Amino acid sequence: MEFHLGRGDQQLGRFSGEEVREGLESGQFLETDLAWCEGMDGWRPVREVVGLPVSLPQVAALQGTILPPVTTSDGHVGMGVMPMPGTAIASLVLGLLPFLACGVGVVLAVPGVICGHMALKAIDAPGARYEGRGVALAGLILNYVWLGLTALAIIVFVLIFLLAGTAAVASGA
Repeated sequence: MEFHLGRGDQQLGRFSGEEVREGLESGQFLETDLAWCEGMDGWRPVREVVGLPVSLPQVAALQGTILPPVTTSDGHVGMGVMPMPGTAIASLVLGLLPFLACGVGVVLAVPGVICGHMALKAIDAPGARYEGRGVALAGLILNYVWLGLTALAIIVFVLIFLLAGTAAVASGA
């Protein structure tokens, strides 16, 4: 497929897709140069036509720049990677720490549950641009499991003391 390239009102000529890619890498062509080929409804920037990936120097040059939404060929509009609330990560970490030190499970589980719910609230807020729902849910599940295990341990200890007390009373009678 042959592309017609132009810069401003100047024609640059006809080039194959490979020649365009090589010209972009060598600096002969600019990404802002316009390209057209048969079947296209209008001129488009070279980068869109030949489908080149973004290079690291281009990403570094764009840091701090607000990019417009990107529309893919299937009509999906995306803005790149969305941030994750720190409370989602905190909830997961607080749910995992008791595996290292079981005695602190109940102490860490309560703040872990709070962080998990705060993260879900931030993710589900209208107009929010957060991801990390799975991380927040995993943290909540782990922390609720620790709270359940702690409650179960308390019930078992109370039953043991009650049975020991009734056995002592029965043997003393």
